[in-house]
Amino acid sequence: MGNLTKKEQPDRSHINMHRAIEVKYWTHALGVSEEELRQAVDKVGNSAAVVRKELGIEWSDEMSRETEELASKAAECAREARHQAALLPDGPVRDALLEKAKQYEAQIPADATYTTVISDQRD
Repeated sequence: MGNLTKKEQPDRSHINMHRAIEVKYWTHALGVSEEELRQAVDKVGNSAAVVRKELGIEWSDEMSRETEELASKAAECAREARHQAALLPDGPVRDALLEKAKQYEAQIPADATYTTVISDQRD
């Protein structure tokens, strides 16, 4: 079986427009469309602070805490779905749990505290 965890250092100070999961996170977190985000990044670079300033968005500690809490809850749900899937034999229920885990993971910004616990395909 291959490596079952993803280990990447998050860099929340920058916006990576080449990773769909980060684009989805930042569009949600900043309340803008993907096109608006792309235009801002193209104009001022990928620094999250500079992009927020370009978009005229104040980033308070309260917003940051709320975003962190939502990401933490999504990560917890994804972990649980993957854990439950690991206990099941191959089949439609296991596949549905893995799909649900992917949906939760799409809501999680790159974060070292979250790792995928099982692979989607068994070797």
